[in-house]
Amino acid sequence: MPCYINDQQLIFDGSLRAIRIPLKLALNAFIYLPMILTAYALTDALLTTKDSHLVRIGLIALFAYAIYMFVYFLKGLLIAFKAKGNWLWLVILAVVVGFTCVSPVLLFYPQISHLVLILDPAAPQWLTPVAAVVAILFIYTRYHFLTDLAPINILPVYKLGVDLGFRFSN
Repeated sequence: MPCYINDQQLIFDGSLRAIRIPLKLALNAFIYLPMILTAYALTDALLTTKDSHLVRIGLIALFAYAIYMFVYFLKGLLIAFKAKGNWLWLVILAVVVGFTCVSPVLLFYPQISHLVLILDPAAPQWLTPVAAVVAILFIYTRYHFLTDLAPINILPVYKLGVDLGFRFSN
């Protein structure tokens, strides 16, 4: 715990922390939006309106995590196919980047355009697509699809994809 000279600095730091947590949650929701929306669609197809809301939320979380694991399984295949020189890695790369990085930006493109106009009403037209590309690149930094790494909790699924990719490529 830092030592504060005055109470105003303590209040400012607490307020900043209170703003930072919801912003981080909103950013993570934006990054994982494709998985959450797909999980919601699957849950909606399986359950009826009479089912419990807790069951619905739990199933959405379960499906979203399963989709997240599948994305990293595909990343493992991609890494193995690329290492073996199999051109199928480009197709997998297009699918996973399109699903995880491009789709949330396309869903929020009107809001990005509106935000650019709010920040600068005289902004040139090319600024919105540039902001969208920056958002895509930011989301890509969460996944690093061309780098041989995965989060520790997904590592077994990722390694399974790598092993199957090496076994079945060329």
